[in-house]
Amino acid sequence: MRRIKRTGRGACHLALVLWATFVLGGAAHAEAPDALDRLLASFAQVEGFEAQFREEKHIALLVAPLVNEGGVHYARPGMFARHTRTPERKSLVVRAGKVEFGTAAKGERVDTAKNPLARQVVDAYLGLVGGDR
Repeated sequence: MRRIKRTGRGACHLALVLWATFVLGGAAHAEAPDALDRLLASFAQVEGFEAQFREEKHIALLVAPLVNEGGVHYARPGMFARHTRTPERKSLVVRAGKVEFGTAAKGERVDTAKNPLARQVVDAYLGLVGGDR
């Protein structure tokens, strides 16, 4: 069984990742409020979903983009997972007030009941994918 280390640094990293995702959703709202309203209304009707993703990050200092591929899973009322397959296997799992993230070799856990910042970020993200404004 994998040992999970508890640390405040990990909570900050988690908060940053979830915040960036949430802010990007907010940018879409500013550009197309009707489209966002329709999207959120459709999210509110879904009990869960599973999707595959491919991200490309273009950074000026790099010749080629960084590419991540994996899958995301969501189930009401507050279970979310993002598993990256390439270039490195990593996971972020939210369930039962706990957030676990890391690789097979090293993982961390954040109890959101003990970390108000992490709780706010997780609640905001789950609210977004759950269809709440």
